Amino acid sequence: MSTQLAPHIAAKLAAFAQRRRKLIIIRGIAGGVAMLLATMMLVALVDWLFVLPDGVRWALSGAAYLAVIITEWRSCLRLLAHAPGPKRLARLIEHAEPKLREDLLSAVELGDGKDGEVLDSQQFRELLQSDVAARIEKLDVEQLLPVKLLRNWLAVAAAIVLALIVGFVATGAQLGTLLMRALLPMANFARVSAVKVEIIAPNPADRVVAQGDTEPLIIRLSGRRASKAFLETFTASGGRELIQMTPAGDDRFTSTIQVAREDVQYRVRAGDALTKKYELRSVARPAVVQFEKSYTFPSYTKAAVKRVVEEHGDLAAIEGSTVELRLAVNQKVKSAELRLEQGKTAMQTLPLTPEGEHLTAKVPLTASGVSREHLVSADSGFENKFSPEYELRAEPDLVPEVKIDEPAQDLILPANEIVDLRGTASDDQALARVVQLVKVNDGPWQETVLATEPGPQATVERRWDLFEQGARAGDLLATKLVAFDLKGSRAESRTVQVSITASGFE
Repeated sequence: MSTQLAPHIAAKLAAFAQRRRKLIIIRGIAGGVAMLLATMMLVALVDWLFVLPDGVRWALSGAAYLAVIITEWRSCLRLLAHAPGPKRLARLIEHAEPKLREDLLSAVELGDGKDGEVLDSQQFRELLQSDVAARIEKLDVEQLLPVKLLRNWLAVAAAIVLALIVGFVATGAQLGTLLMRALLPMANFARVSAVKVEIIAPNPADRVVAQGDTEPLIIRLSGRRASKAFLETFTASGGRELIQMTPAGDDRFTSTIQVAREDVQYRVRAGDALTKKYELRSVARPAVVQFEKSYTFPSYTKAAVKRVVEEHGDLAAIEGSTVELRLAVNQKVKSAELRLEQGKTAMQTLPLTPEGEHLTAKVPLTASGVSREHLVSADSGFENKFSPEYELRAEPDLVPEVKIDEPAQDLILPANEIVDLRGTASDDQALARVVQLVKVNDGPWQETVLATEPGPQATVERRWDLFEQGARAGDLLATKLVAFDLKGSRAESRTVQVSITASGFE
């Protein structure tokens, strides 16, 4: 014979447990809603009556949520976590239905024995369970645990919900804002106040601002009168700052917000008003961060292309050179140009052509002046209005210099004498050639090449045989050095005169 609990009794116990669990959940929901609304309405009331620091308001909301959690634990979660066993369920049913008192519990206890371990009469167990099963089958679990057991909980919850609805109707959106500030203490909501603050500028109040700009703040107050207004700013590095705003008449106040390299949050305090936090997002202006310069010099200089990479845009080269610029920028741009002012001409613009992540242009150095890049950001639309001016220096190709070192003075010599001629020449770029010019009396100049393409500097020497000039006693020889640079410019030294005398004349 089986000594297990009768199926009808087990089914009724399960139905009772399920009904009990359902009512506990309903009670937990009603209690949680009631406690949540009640505590949050209390926090909202305190927030409405007093201007609370953010930390205090967050602590009050945290305490309210803690009260809700405790209520839920005591009224619902604790009971669900510790579900009763068959014996406990039997006692609960007997408490609700006194006619089954002691019989149901006995049937459950006797039904726990295993086959082969029965110490009393099996017939007695069977008879007891059959009797209890017949009696319990007629029980209605919903009558044992009616919903009216929760009427106090439901009544409290309904009363609080009704009070909330009345509050919404009486105050409009203000109660909603107060509750949202209580429910979500860290959310960005303005405080419900008698003083109304209108942000006139910046417009919109949340906007993107270029780094380094100063943003003007203008507000207008209405409602209850307030004699002072304060600007409260928040930055990641600077923390919180409070600045008194300047009255501007007609219930207006002004101030300025300095936007550096980080975002700035701000709000306004006036009387009992505390606006929500607005944000000025800091964005860098477009700027050139690197200059790659390729100098191509005039062809006559025969100089190779010079390439340099620098952090500034100053350009300096011999007049007539061309500089190819390759600019690296800090962000994408939708338009870019180079503005030049050279010599006495009007301002000229050169387009900066995109080439990959760089901008390129060719700048002719025809005259000295200044240049400036004009960039417009593709994302923010900001211009680089603080871009510096850079120097354009077109260096002139100076004429060469040449001089005779020896002889140091005019000479009187016979026609067969030899003169040691020495001189030096130099040029800022390079010399093309150095020659000696000689003439007899008023005759033509005769040229003798002393150096060809010697570079920037040259020292020339010649043992000049006067006999080669065919001069006679009484003639006057004149000689000088002439230097030519690569551009074709020339320079002459002083003229040395040699008076020819008869042989043996002292």
